[in-house]
Amino acid sequence: MRVHTLLFLVVVLIFSIGISNASTNSNFALPQGINNTGTAFVNITDSISQSSQTISVSNVEYTFMYVGSGTLNLTIPNYVYGVSLTLDGQPYIFSQVLNSQCSSFAQNTALGCINIVIPNVKSNEIFTLAYSYDTNFAAGSSVFNSTFVFIPFAPTELKMITVLPQGAFLPPNRYAIPNPAVFSTNGQNIAVTWSLFQNTAGAVLPFIVSYESTFPTQTNYNSYILAAIIIMGIILILLSIRHYKQPEKTPTNRKKINPFKSILNADEKRILDTLKRGKFIAQNDLIHITGFSKAKISKIISKLSRYKLVRVQVEGKYNRIKRL
Repeated sequence: MRVHTLLFLVVVLIFSIGISNASTNSNFALPQGINNTGTAFVNITDSISQSSQTISVSNVEYTFMYVGSGTLNLTIPNYVYGVSLTLDGQPYIFSQVLNSQCSSFAQNTALGCINIVIPNVKSNEIFTLAYSYDTNFAAGSSVFNSTFVFIPFAPTELKMITVLPQGAFLPPNRYAIPNPAVFSTNGQNIAVTWSLFQNTAGAVLPFIVSYESTFPTQTNYNSYILAAIIIMGIILILLSIRHYKQPEKTPTNRKKINPFKSILNADEKRILDTLKRGKFIAQNDLIHITGFSKAKISKIISKLSRYKLVRVQVEGKYNRIKRL
């Protein structure tokens, strides 16, 4: 029981470590974004994860506050997925309109782009538009990530943060566009930050950073956790089988009940009850004990022996009887 408890605690500990690491990754201490009440701002975060040897996934959160009211149009690439919009953390209804003539974005321009139509915008409301997209690259070589964002109005402040996947590193000849860019790290991920203070209304701005990565340098804690749980589960099953203890058998279930016992008559039952298990008694003694004749005793003992209820042991001219 103690072994099972110890293994269970080990599984819980490994799972807790994995969850803790996963939480640390998702809650990366990013540079502080812009959040000045009463000031139009745009704050964009692109968190990159490496999903395979040739594909990285960008998860973009586009947070903004518009000083004004009415309908606001945001343009995003047509190759994105998982689009959602929230107002102060609550889902907000919007519409998507495909613009096949759009050529503002450098990747897959032939597919056009999507206009996000946000109705009933009020001054100083904070919206967050979230979406994801995939980027192809060659693992083990110098790669880059490109985030193209549309700025629908002239913000007083604009900040863009790109968080590289865990395990990514910057080569000596790294580059970041536009320039200047600020590089920082929390020991697990590298963040690249751009801060702009200029009139960019209606523009599509590219934010590009080069880095190197060899898959799977990004630690896949979920795989480790799953493998640990499976291994521990197998060990627990093997230990349970090994240490499984059969319940102690009682005298009633140690021996099978002889079905012939139920069909004995009174005299036969008396002879059987007179005999003791595991102890022989002379057949002649049964005559004195029961008062039955020698012939009757012999007949009953013969019948009980056929029914496997007694055992007869011959010693010279005499028989000794034992109950089974």
